[in-house]
Amino acid sequence: MLKLPLRESFSITTIVIAAILASSPLLIALTGFIPYNYSVYGEIIKSPNATVSGMSFYRGLCRAAGSVHVNRTMLLLTYLSFFDLVSATYFLLSGVIAAYLIARPLEYKYFFIEATYSGGRLPIFLLRLGSAYMLGVFSSILGAMNLAGVVYVLKLYSGISEALLSSIELLLLETLIAVSVSSLISLFTRSFPTSTLGVLGILVLILLLGMKYSFLNSIVLVDRILVGDGSIEAYLAALLVSIVGSVWRADMIEY
Repeated sequence: MLKLPLRESFSITTIVIAAILASSPLLIALTGFIPYNYSVYGEIIKSPNATVSGMSFYRGLCRAAGSVHVNRTMLLLTYLSFFDLVSATYFLLSGVIAAYLIARPLEYKYFFIEATYSGGRLPIFLLRLGSAYMLGVFSSILGAMNLAGVVYVLKLYSGISEALLSSIELLLLETLIAVSVSSLISLFTRSFPTSTLGVLGILVLILLLGMKYSFLNSIVLVDRILVGDGSIEAYLAALLVSIVGSVWRADMIEY
């Protein structure tokens, strides 16, 4: 019975979703979501060791062409819409994977049979949650390779290793919050289709609220923390509430 969660983790459904997830940064870039023309605000630097004076928003230099270096923060912000779309895609699809592994067994009731043979509801939930994280991490690492290639070609980072590390950080943090939020929704809805709609609804709701309270965007768009001026506090608060709420709900859930 304990093998069932692992078997479902490598089902055709989850493999297809994970494959789409891993390739999504490249697919988004190829479908024209990257601006062809952009402007960089701030001082252009000719010497790599020079410093920028008079800049209130500055995070370093990156190579733009030849030996010319520009304000990295301003260049990254130019592509914020691209990073937003990648983050939103990872939030939604990682949430769908978690809903498939957690809400579907609850919907068909075999979650409780698993719980009987595994020693309780909480152990089997943690096993399924771990499987969702495992798939998310695997997809994030593969997706980070695609994302790193895109941002390196755009010369947003000075080297491929820096681009890869930044991409891994972004996608892993996005997966972490997506799976946590989706697991909480799944335990309450106990239905895979409803949980999927719930993840989409949370994404849309946060983005709508973020139009007035911009710090909320960081909950579903982790790139706002790493690239823009997002709120790490809002992200951590949502993550903590989701994890604690999921553990509590899993321990209390009834047939």
